[in-house]
Amino acid sequence: MKTLTLKLLALVTSAMLLGACSQMATYENEDLLLEQEVAAKNGFKLTPYASNNGINSRVFCGIETIIPVRKLNGQLDLVGSVKVSNDQLNVYLDFSPEGVIPSYYSYFAGDQTTVANNGAKNTIIAGNATNSSTIVIPISGLTDVYPALEGVNIDLAAMFAVGDDNYWADGLKFANVNANQAKYFVYTIQTDCPDTQICYGDEEGSWTEGFEYNPGKNFSEYSSFSSLITGVKLQAGANQTHVGNAKIVDEYVEDGLTYVAITIDLLSGYVFGDESYDEEGNLDPGSIFVQNFFQSDVDNGTIPGLQNNNNPAPGQFDYKFTDVSGSSYTVSGILKGDYFGIKTSVQAIIDCPE
Repeated sequence: MKTLTLKLLALVTSAMLLGACSQMATYENEDLLLEQEVAAKNGFKLTPYASNNGINSRVFCGIETIIPVRKLNGQLDLVGSVKVSNDQLNVYLDFSPEGVIPSYYSYFAGDQTTVANNGAKNTIIAGNATNSSTIVIPISGLTDVYPALEGVNIDLAAMFAVGDDNYWADGLKFANVNANQAKYFVYTIQTDCPDTQICYGDEEGSWTEGFEYNPGKNFSEYSSFSSLITGVKLQAGANQTHVGNAKIVDEYVEDGLTYVAITIDLLSGYVFGDESYDEEGNLDPGSIFVQNFFQSDVDNGTIPGLQNNNNPAPGQFDYKFTDVSGSSYTVSGILKGDYFGIKTSVQAIIDCPE
């Protein structure tokens, strides 16, 4: 098992990609009997860092900020608070009303001078209204920001409505909105983020389900065109663990030849990878190998890409796709056939050892 440590800075959301380099393993002499052993799946669980959002996935950067929420009635009655925080991907507003039951919550994020008037403010409130007391604001969608010493500043306005009354988090008056109609405060997106670990299980060779290449001697299989039209399972190892699905998603003609495109979607908790890592320990992209052939090849014993022992050698397949990362990938430009051998490698995202 390999442990990957990523230092993620706010606003650099592309750092969540699982790799940037491509390194293709040599498969020409691959003997798939070595793949008969498969890592046990008991206890495998998706780490929280594999999720792009969700309240339970937060690993806060810097210090959380708590701001009072008041009724702007001249007395500034306290009616609750809002906690403002961020991780590497999102800014979070967590409202805590006191003694009131809000009908909805809303916010503004960006540069407060862009709010032209009270009508524009009301339009923004209506557009961002939600029934949830927790609001998630993707950092990647923020455009009206400006430099700060620690990170990046944004103008935030946080409010909830009770009946016809709007209650706002403490702050300053909007420059172009009537007095006591709204307040905003400046929030600095924190960049003091903790190190994040993502851990992977062992590589598992995976084939689409169908017909056995070498019955009783190898777990590799090939799939028919007709089954791929409706979709087939991607199965890993000798235990044929269901790790994803494959489907023909397009059939098209170019220069008189018919081609297909095939999409492989992995199940939650798996990524493409062949257990290779770059110099910094990041998981390199994996590969997908495809071989098309016909019923005549099956009948005549001339299935392409086989070794002398009748086990398939993906390195000898006609179609090789590298730089395969993430959990979904589409390959195209494959000549249509009656059957397709489709092989890749996957790794499970697992709990990191303490």
